[in-house]
Amino acid sequence: VYVFNKYDGFRVKELRDADLSLAEIENHIEKTALGLGRVLAQGADRVLANHALLSPVIAKRACAKAGVPFVVKIHGSALLFGLKERAELMTYAEEGLAACDKIVAGTQYIKDVMRQHFRENSERVGLERKMVIVPPGMDPDLFQPSEDIAANQERFLKKVTEFSERKPGGRQASQVSLPSNAASEGDLQGSLKKLADSYDQWAVDADLPGRFPRIEQGEPVVCYFGAYLGTKGIGELLVAFSSLLQHVPTARLLIIGYGGFREHMEGMLK
Repeated sequence: VYVFNKYDGFRVKELRDADLSLAEIENHIEKTALGLGRVLAQGADRVLANHALLSPVIAKRACAKAGVPFVVKIHGSALLFGLKERAELMTYAEEGLAACDKIVAGTQYIKDVMRQHFRENSERVGLERKMVIVPPGMDPDLFQPSEDIAANQERFLKKVTEFSERKPGGRQASQVSLPSNAASEGDLQGSLKKLADSYDQWAVDADLPGRFPRIEQGEPVVCYFGAYLGTKGIGELLVAFSSLLQHVPTARLLIIGYGGFREHMEGMLK
């Protein structure tokens, strides 16, 4: 994985870990490529691989045997938590990217970061020839709510309650007490981590149905959906949102996700 998390029944290693051997990485690539090859044997026109590691090299080895083209969508995690900290992984990134048809970046920033990481082997990969920007988003004319917003929220809360019953142990706000900001940096970090480990981060908040902020039709909402990591820019979003409120006073910020950075974010708002 790029960033450590707990998975029941597995010993988890980060791609940047020194104790993750190249033999283990190669074993993962070969077995996953074998599985992808079985899927391709059922018929496929094209494969979309995500990240610079390790999906492109997996797709390359499977698609080469099946005669199926593939493209790669670049995200930041593999660059930040893989190539930046473990240069020897560049061999795998280069093998995969050199074989793909197109390299898709969501923003100019990601395109520039790619140029920086691959400045010494840009020609071998074909970076400038292949790389295109396709901004993330959706077609609002195509993706319309199936019901009115109130009905959608009721259905959502019903699903949340059902999931909470199947997987209890989620966080309850009444049982969370953030440490004082006056604590030393080491003590504060340790206290926040301990707090994050005190509940099941994979479970939905136990008290969410009662605390869910009802949203009205047409209400301006900024929504973040993803992992709670400092590298995702959530801290910057919290700081920037106060400026947004000066222009759109009725705007609301909805943050959805999981991870150990949650208590850090709440501490910023304290």
